[in-house]
Amino acid sequence: MVPRVVLIPRHGGTPDEPLVAAVAAGLGPRARLVQPAFLRPEAPRIDEWAPIARAQLWERPRETIFLGLGLGCRAALHALSALRPGIAVGGLVAVGGWHEPLPATMSAWDAPISGLERARSALGGRCVALLDAHAPTAEADAGRWETLLGGQVRRVSGPPGAEEVLAAATVLLDRM
Repeated sequence: MVPRVVLIPRHGGTPDEPLVAAVAAGLGPRARLVQPAFLRPEAPRIDEWAPIARAQLWERPRETIFLGLGLGCRAALHALSALRPGIAVGGLVAVGGWHEPLPATMSAWDAPISGLERARSALGGRCVALLDAHAPTAEADAGRWETLLGGQVRRVSGPPGAEEVLAAATVLLDRM
């Protein structure tokens, strides 16, 4: 079976963004990019997005890699934290920081994520975080990904692009 890379978009993200098209093309026959319909990307709600992400894990979780862009990283973490113990997933490519500046109307996204130990267990070290080395929260974010989730952090100069995302996804696909 072909592994799935499930895209969880950024705040305001759309399926027709150049990064998404480049990642889909770059994966080629090695993996299939899946883009679930997330509700209201311009005004996302964690209570809607996390269950949509988690639903992608019902079938073949071990062959599923989450690709979280910005806010999508937090939706992925909420979904992984709600899994039953013992469920392993293919991994997580986290593009962007742990904390993305959010409008006050989206404060629920900033709430602490309970169950991070379940997320860490489900990932089993299969987490690659791509961070803009120049972002003001880069060092704190790197520490969170490494310490809390056992993730590998790659710092890039500027926002991560398709080449870095594909390289990170390849690391996880090679472990399957």
